[in-house]
Amino acid sequence: MSQRALVALARERGLPAVAAILERLPRPQLLDATRVPADPRFAEPPHELPKRVLSQMARRGLDPLLVRAIWAWLAGRPLERALVAVDVLARSLVAADDPLRDELGAAAATLGELAPPRGEVGIDLNAHPASALVDKLARDPALEARATADLLVLSYDFHLGAIDALARREHPMLRDPEVHESMRAFGRVLSLAHLPTLASVYLDYLSRPLGYRRAALDLCETLFDAGEPRKIPGDGIRPGDVDAAEVSDVAEYLVYRIHHAVGRADEGWVVCEQNQAQRNPSLGPPRDRLLVARAHLGTLAGERPVPLAAVDAACARDRTWRYAAHVRAVVAAAQLPTTSRQPLQLAHDYVTGFGNELGFWHELVTVVPPSAPLRADALTLLAREAAALPHDPATWSALVLLIAGARDAEPALREIAGRQR
Repeated sequence: MSQRALVALARERGLPAVAAILERLPRPQLLDATRVPADPRFAEPPHELPKRVLSQMARRGLDPLLVRAIWAWLAGRPLERALVAVDVLARSLVAADDPLRDELGAAAATLGELAPPRGEVGIDLNAHPASALVDKLARDPALEARATADLLVLSYDFHLGAIDALARREHPMLRDPEVHESMRAFGRVLSLAHLPTLASVYLDYLSRPLGYRRAALDLCETLFDAGEPRKIPGDGIRPGDVDAAEVSDVAEYLVYRIHHAVGRADEGWVVCEQNQAQRNPSLGPPRDRLLVARAHLGTLAGERPVPLAAVDAACARDRTWRYAAHVRAVVAAAQLPTTSRQPLQLAHDYVTGFGNELGFWHELVTVVPPSAPLRADALTLLAREAAALPHDPATWSALVLLIAGARDAEPALREIAGRQR
């Protein structure tokens, strides 16, 4: 797709200010998406198994084609549909003439005062815990009348109403650690599929009403990645949730992720340095979570507190850890020579594994000099992403930010945010 075609696509999506910025780029070849190999996963039809569709969404975000497949799967499940609707309406540019848009709006409206403000994701789990949401929207008298065997069948599809009914019948399945671990894995998949509101409710229900505390950190990670740390329950992490040897590191990690998520990474780095200077030698070297957060904040502050090899090793130990993959690419861009192709490859690996995020692209290019080839290469890669994923506001936002800079891009960014609201 050429610069001209990309400009036309932005206008079709109701983004004239974005189109104007794309049109002004003096080097149109940088927006030639054909210069980057196509990703065959863009053209895949929705998988026949709904749970496999979620893995497709990890790459393609809230693609309307994939959302429709999930929407059909969730028929008769008002709570799950309402939470999906919140995520799609806030994080996808649904076409104005798409009939699904009205369905999503109606579903989200069923949350009433529990819903987040327009344009936001995540339910405030302090004010409205998952148990309250289930009580309001998932407890159907028709479910109550169903035989336990029927509820078990529904629970295999992670039907929240059926799971809650089984829990209230004190069915032994809901005390099985293997079942808990399966639910935890499902919550993590939902998070990777760009459905943080839905994911956070599953993980909260699992960690608090069902008492499976291993899901508590996953809940925190989900809302950190979504940029909504204030919606994490105040008792999200409790004594005993992590091994005693990790308590200090995990506590620091959570503090630094909060600083970053609320736009205070610089303050977080100061706190990080103070804590590092006072670290008790008996704790040993920082474990992966703390190491990655330290690498992140230090890099954004212009420092190199952790070598790239150490971040690489942390990523290798957990290949589904989205935050670590984000940090690895940013650290590589900051630490490697500007002529290295590795940061671009790591950026490509990140978006093909986890999708696009504005914060990721912004950090990637701000840690390199303005003349670094990575900036131009990032534009071309983003052009491919926008051409294939025009529903994704993160790709359009990143494009205009890279082209115009923060000040001149502001009208276009407001336009995108307005479309999301």
